[in-house]
Amino acid sequence: DEEYSPQLDDDDDNTNDQADIDATNQNVVKEEATALKKQLYQLAASYDRGFGATSKARNEADDIIERLAKINPTKDASRGIDGCGDGDGDGDDDVPLKAI
Repeated sequence: DEEYSPQLDDDDDNTNDQADIDATNQNVVKEEATALKKQLYQLAASYDRGFGATSKARNEADDIIERLAKINPTKDASRGIDGCGDGDGDGDDDVPLKAI
């Protein structure tokens, strides 16, 4: 009586390893985004939502926003913000904020 022992391909191990790496990277990005958002909220609260902000504080807010944009997983996140869709005339001008 031989025991059945399935053989794992190296590709299966690599796929699982890559999935673990991808999940870890997603968690790191989420944590970074959360920290950046917290910084932005604190900065905004310090300056009456930006109305009383100094140019230094506005530059800091711009920097935080740029860093958030770089890690945002949504491609073209501001698409449709003006209510006009992508405007290329191909009829797929569904916009995220159209119903608002």
